[in-house]
Amino acid sequence: MPVPTDREKAERAKDRANEASTSEFDVVGILCPACNEPVTICEPNPNEYIHSDDGETYTNDRAAYEISPARIIESDHDNPWDAIHVVPEVAEVDLGDRVEQVLKVIAYKHDHTSESYELWQEQLDALEETERRAEENRGLGDYATDGGTTAEEVLDNNGVGQNDGYTGDGYGGSETAMEAIEAFVDECVTDQLVVSSRSIENGTDVGARAQEIGKTLGARLDGRTPDGFLDDVELGKWRDTRPTKWVFTRVAGEATGRQTGRTLRKPELVREISAALDVTDGYRCHHTDETERVDIRASWMRTVLKAVATAAGDNLESYLSDEQPAYVDDPIDELTITGVSRVLERILDTNETLGTSEGWPRSTLLVIHAILVDGCGPSEVAP
Repeated sequence: MPVPTDREKAERAKDRANEASTSEFDVVGILCPACNEPVTICEPNPNEYIHSDDGETYTNDRAAYEISPARIIESDHDNPWDAIHVVPEVAEVDLGDRVEQVLKVIAYKHDHTSESYELWQEQLDALEETERRAEENRGLGDYATDGGTTAEEVLDNNGVGQNDGYTGDGYGGSETAMEAIEAFVDECVTDQLVVSSRSIENGTDVGARAQEIGKTLGARLDGRTPDGFLDDVELGKWRDTRPTKWVFTRVAGEATGRQTGRTLRKPELVREISAALDVTDGYRCHHTDETERVDIRASWMRTVLKAVATAAGDNLESYLSDEQPAYVDDPIDELTITGVSRVLERILDTNETLGTSEGWPRSTLLVIHAILVDGCGPSEVAP
């Protein structure tokens, strides 16, 4: 696990995020005892991710309360969370005639794209930037340039360490951030898109930080970035939201559409795949603790499987020969959830495990989205 965030700094970022929010309630709740970052959901039953002895299904019973945390951490599973930290706790159980202490485990789950996490991260970045600036300025004191400009003015004019992260009369953006923004726009902005700096960071592989992206977009709004940067889109701010949301409106050119699904959550991926296939049944979107989730059934997966096989230029029956294992050598309409995933692995010619007995994780849905929605050939997509 990465080095945990400093607890005191994390608490300060939490307080600042809640103060900055216009919500009636605190947007950032408890911090994880393992990593000190905001928790999306904490559950006393992480056993949903533990393979049972047969290796095909997941257990989900009271054994989760006494299971070894090490076994959970070492288990091989797919899940839709950015991080899950399992923390053992000793609890007292009242048995009537006596009280016993038992070991329980709590699963602290993190979604790095949630609004609360993004707002907390924005404040943490601001705190770290302020600390970095103070360290760089240590010993400068009242130092002034030959023209009489103080060190603080030089830093302010270049947009360094400012609370809102997007101002500064001289800052013209960073090359890394501009590369990340242009890559995201080229791939994802087909018409109009509202997105945060954090989502842009997560949607590209360039490596630019969200704060750096935000400052560069702020410089673009003020006309301080180089000519030619984002010429194909109009840029604006989406209302007065925190964290800041940016509005990109395409005015020229076309998006590549190759990786537009990368920023979508699992329910959004399922909806777009269903729309592409004109399917309305076989899945259900619902909310748990204000977070949208999706359940998919075997019937939906079979329909998608047929479409992927067609995109590959094959008939699905060709993957169900007598040479295949017995658990997938069934008529298509009788394939189990596990069987559907095994067939998908053969269609895409991969040794990766693409599904579990619970269905398909987001990583697999991204591959399917690229094929059925974005129009990529199966050979172009690497699971």
